[in-house]
Amino acid sequence: MGIHRTVSVITTVLLLFLLSSTFTLASTIPGYGITLSPQSCFVFSESEQCERPVEIHWKAEIEGNYCLFISGQLDALKCWFKTKQGSLHYLLATSEDINFELRQNSKEIVIFSNNFKLYKQIKKRKKKRRNPWSFY
Repeated sequence: MGIHRTVSVITTVLLLFLLSSTFTLASTIPGYGITLSPQSCFVFSESEQCERPVEIHWKAEIEGNYCLFISGQLDALKCWFKTKQGSLHYLLATSEDINFELRQNSKEIVIFSNNFKLYKQIKKRKKKRRNPWSFY
């Protein structure tokens, strides 16, 4: 019983290592992946939303069926069939960073991903200067 469990754990670790190296290799091939234009947005307060159009382009090495998702959402933004590349004009309205994911055949396996970064200017409140001779 103990040997079978050890073999199972080792097999799982090796499989995860191979899958992660394949993903890393695929995401570093020049010319392939997801590109966002623009890649970030700047807002002036903590509660303000970024509202702007974003051009999303993707390119894969192998022709197939692909869908573009926002991380954590179940519904795809758009799907393409029997193609190696695609693009989408998306009107973004967000108050946090968004991670776009390209998945093959609407599966859970993420082929490529790219993060849209939201920068917030947080004003630091200055402390009131008190007079050195004041005790209160």
